[in-house]
Amino acid sequence: MIRRAREELKEQQPQEPTVGRTVDPIDRGRRRGRATRAQTPYTEAPADSRVPTRRRLPTQRKLPPGGPVDSQRRSLRGLVWFLFAGLVVLVGTLVSSQDSTPDAPAAPTLPLVITSPPSATAPATSVVVMPTDVGTAGNPVMLSVITNGEPGGEEALAAALLDATGLHFEVAFPDGGQEAVEWLCVDHPERGMQIMTSSLYVFAERECEAGTGLHLIRFGSDSSKTQFLVPAGSDLSRLADLDGLHWYHGDSRSITGYIVPKGVMELLGIAPLSETELADHAAVAAEINKQWQVQEYGVFGTTFVDARPAEIQDQVVVMYESPPIPNHPVVFGPDFPERLRWEIESALVEMANSADSRWRETFGLLDRWATGLDPAFDVEFNFLRSVLDAAGIGLGDL
Repeated sequence: MIRRAREELKEQQPQEPTVGRTVDPIDRGRRRGRATRAQTPYTEAPADSRVPTRRRLPTQRKLPPGGPVDSQRRSLRGLVWFLFAGLVVLVGTLVSSQDSTPDAPAAPTLPLVITSPPSATAPATSVVVMPTDVGTAGNPVMLSVITNGEPGGEEALAAALLDATGLHFEVAFPDGGQEAVEWLCVDHPERGMQIMTSSLYVFAERECEAGTGLHLIRFGSDSSKTQFLVPAGSDLSRLADLDGLHWYHGDSRSITGYIVPKGVMELLGIAPLSETELADHAAVAAEINKQWQVQEYGVFGTTFVDARPAEIQDQVVVMYESPPIPNHPVVFGPDFPERLRWEIESALVEMANSADSRWRETFGLLDRWATGLDPAFDVEFNFLRSVLDAAGIGLGDL
């Protein structure tokens, strides 16, 4: 009876409400300092309750070994070890291959600095040249000149360049235009130097990419032009009017007197009735004036600008002038050392600008109308290329 009375009294006591989430009884026991397996859960009070609250995560249950999760972990661990072993093998292979690589080639030879001793007229100068034996006594620079100059100018130029640069030169004399281009492109591409006509340069550049950086100043200009001459009293005013007339010109090898005019007329479809070659440009102008006075048929002539004698410039007038045609260029073979080429061109420019007699003793003999040098660019030869192709003039015709 006493036990029953106690149970009834306990049932009559008020119960604390259970609000919030259920907490694991094991965690509750640990919080109280002892482990318990009681099945009665306790609850976490709300924030406004006087009962202190602590947020607890549910206890994770330990899975038994051999389950699906444990099997996945073992597979992942094996994959990681396999990748690590492969990386170690790859690194070892690379290291061993580097150890067995043959020695790297030796570094290229650096340019040499050659200092020329001072002279009485010029201070000491330093010139950087690439290692090459071109220009030595055993392998001299080959020099040739294809102009209308006097004999002996080539040797004088070679001697002057030897004094200015210390390079040795050997003079050669190719026969004709085709031999001159073959001499530069085939025989001496690595050490050939040539002062040639503009038309020959066009073929040399086309044949082997020969290069130029300078050309002559003649009659005060670095270029020339072709002019078409007609009688002052005629009614000829256009190039088309020359079709079917008599043509007088100078040397058939002359660029301005024959080659360019022929190309221009070919481009325009002009066909002269006849053509006559005369001794020089001045003779052409005089002949135009003469033929107009005594003949009834139309005539015209071609010369360079301005080849008319002063006394007949009123009777013979210029109907057409061509675009500029570069004067004779200084040309080097396709494989000529660039540094040596720069050194030679610099010496030539200094020689042309000098006040002493070296220019007259060298280029004055090579070309009596030459008075200096100017920079040359390949694009300046494009007009000449077009008229040469139009006229059908080949290397063998020069």
